[in-house]
Amino acid sequence: MINFFIMIGLLFSINPLFSHSPNEVSFSIYKEDTFILVDAEFPWSLRNAVFMYDSTLNNQSTFQDIQNSLFRYIEANLIIKAENEEILKLLKVTDKKGKSHHEEYQLVFEKKTIKSIRNTLLFNFSSKQKNFHVLDVNEQKTEFVLTKDNPEITFEAESSISYLWFLLGGIVLLLGLFFYKS
Repeated sequence: MINFFIMIGLLFSINPLFSHSPNEVSFSIYKEDTFILVDAEFPWSLRNAVFMYDSTLNNQSTFQDIQNSLFRYIEANLIIKAENEEILKLLKVTDKKGKSHHEEYQLVFEKKTIKSIRNTLLFNFSSKQKNFHVLDVNEQKTEFVLTKDNPEITFEAESSISYLWFLLGGIVLLLGLFFYKS
């Protein structure tokens, strides 16, 4: 009988170790040939956040109504900007129907150079929300976390000034060699 209670105690103590937080989402952002793709693993709380975002949704809402609201919710809360501050257009949200207990989606954006990312997804559901990101573009991987207090990250543009200095230095060197030989 004692073994039975030990087994039950172990089962209840181990279960929280394997559960995932409803306040954490992971995003993997990368470029393909013609698009920027974002693979996202949302917790079960995504549905609640979408229902909070769109007050017209209810238990009688169709699957298509919920999908349309999900698209608008993502479009309003995951904002990727290009170099000229232009917001990249969200083109498609695809349910990956993974075998995990997460909601797995692939978000397809138009392809441009990324200057900043603002991600407030699920912040309307929880003030403790953390959005974990891995940005893998131009053979450079950047990891960062966005929270309600820090919802946006801006990336430094590649400086063309350093190339200008190399070009000017090369010209000065060539002119110096030309005048030195004369």
